[in-house]
Amino acid sequence: MVKKASAACDTKEKKAVFPFRLLGYNILVEEIKQEDLERSEGGILIPDVESARKPIFGTVVAVGTGRLTQNGQRVDMETSVGDVVAYFRGSGNPMGKYYIMPESAVLAIVHPDFIAEMTGGDTE
Repeated sequence: MVKKASAACDTKEKKAVFPFRLLGYNILVEEIKQEDLERSEGGILIPDVESARKPIFGTVVAVGTGRLTQNGQRVDMETSVGDVVAYFRGSGNPMGKYYIMPESAVLAIVHPDFIAEMTGGDTE
């Protein structure tokens, strides 16, 4: 018999319910809309011809349990729920409005003030 229950992902600070459970060193990221990052101070949308080479920003909404070493020890995740991360397009697999990716695909954890400065507001 198969149970149809939503699995809770370990978010370290709170429990979020998703229809799946992250394994190992995977993270779940919600993309911060790129067009929000490409507006001038006057609100004019600036076309981006080099978007394939620019990193994308997203907010970590869930993390896996960490990587398991060959001797059976678990290595903690470096990212946490709420972190804003930079990664390249194609690094993750789309799951609705989220992307699942290995933590190793993250280029950097970005300070929220940097994103707020770029977008002129919040990261949400």
